[in-house]
Amino acid sequence: KVGPAPVVPYRNISRARTLFSLGLDEQALAEADAAVRVFPSYEQAYKVRGDVYSKEKEFQKAFEAYRLAAVYSSGSIAYKNDLVAASIDLGEHQYAIEEAEGIIEQAPDNARAYFLLAKALLKNKQYEKGYDILIQALAKDPKAFEEVLKFTEACRKDKAYDWALKAAGLVLRLDGSHAAAYENIGDIYQDRGDTAMAIKTWDKSLSLKPDNAELIKKLEDLKAIGR
Repeated sequence: KVGPAPVVPYRNISRARTLFSLGLDEQALAEADAAVRVFPSYEQAYKVRGDVYSKEKEFQKAFEAYRLAAVYSSGSIAYKNDLVAASIDLGEHQYAIEEAEGIIEQAPDNARAYFLLAKALLKNKQYEKGYDILIQALAKDPKAFEEVLKFTEACRKDKAYDWALKAAGLVLRLDGSHAAAYENIGDIYQDRGDTAMAIKTWDKSLSLKPDNAELIKKLEDLKAIGR
């Protein structure tokens, strides 16, 4: 005997997404919880929960929410990617690497999986492998410069300066007038103590985006030190 179809709480999820976009996280979570009470296996409700918990840096809760979203969606690639991102946030880098590799095997054109794999490898201090995957990721999504610069910044924070420069260079190969890439390169040179190159690349960045007030201040401060 076939039972009645479950009631799908579309309105709760619609409200939850709107509230989340407005920064009203507690209210968004309440709507997602209400949706789960109506339909306990509704993957979109767990997705909202994961997004809220991730934003609030409650990474274990985010991981569990995304895991349930992936399970109840029968293995949605998007939700699997969310799960990988949560794994990285939790510091479970090897798990994230293995899961991302599995996603790529299943969906070889999914750019986000490549970027997540590159990030996980970087977090695992496997810079060369991460950079190689980053190149593949950019080939899948040639406009994803922000993701590449996140890799650059993470390498810089690890003091892996050569890899940071290589990553920023990928952006400039595709867009030679990318102001943020030049700013990042200047940050790297500043960290390395190469004031002349930092000033040169920051000047280049400002020639492309003259209204960057924060960079103007950084550049003035650096030049003042050298006087």
